[in-house]
Amino acid sequence: MRLCFSPLSIFAATVAASACLSVHAQGQVQQQNWQTMNLAVFNSPYYESSASEAEVELARSIWKDEIASIPTSKERGKLPGFVLISSTEINGKQLIFSSLSGSGVCPPAPNGRSQVDIYGECPLKITLLSAGKATTRTVEGFCHLYGLHKDNPLSLNQTQFNFDPETGVAQFRVIQHGQLVPQCSQRIVVKE
Repeated sequence: MRLCFSPLSIFAATVAASACLSVHAQGQVQQQNWQTMNLAVFNSPYYESSASEAEVELARSIWKDEIASIPTSKERGKLPGFVLISSTEINGKQLIFSSLSGSGVCPPAPNGRSQVDIYGECPLKITLLSAGKATTRTVEGFCHLYGLHKDNPLSLNQTQFNFDPETGVAQFRVIQHGQLVPQCSQRIVVKE
């Protein structure tokens, strides 16, 4: 699996950029079917997952080492981990995009009433499942936002995902306080 990044991406490509950029420049996403990424919650009695049981198990298997390494606190025990997850198909194979926010995994998102930006920058794992085997690539600095609090509701704060199986183009964007955050928009081309 190769991952190609848009020239507009804020993330550095660690793959063969010349071949990827030529493919990407020609491919345009035809369908704009944005979906909110689901949330799988680990180690928290306070927040509920919006992800299905199958998605929670996928997230657990993809991020098992990182979830296990989340530290504990004397007051609350194991600290929570939050995985944004979306799944689709490409060429009959399951393609999973997931991002973990948790202590020790990525810097915490800004918190407090005076904060404007409330998203964290966390790793994104792109996993292709084929015949029971998983191939995963990681992208650093993915914008991770999911509204869990009454002051920052999901209706106004979320990470969205769009995928075009014909071109292999995945797009991500963040809606924060009801507004698009341009610096968090990202486009990735997935090729086998």
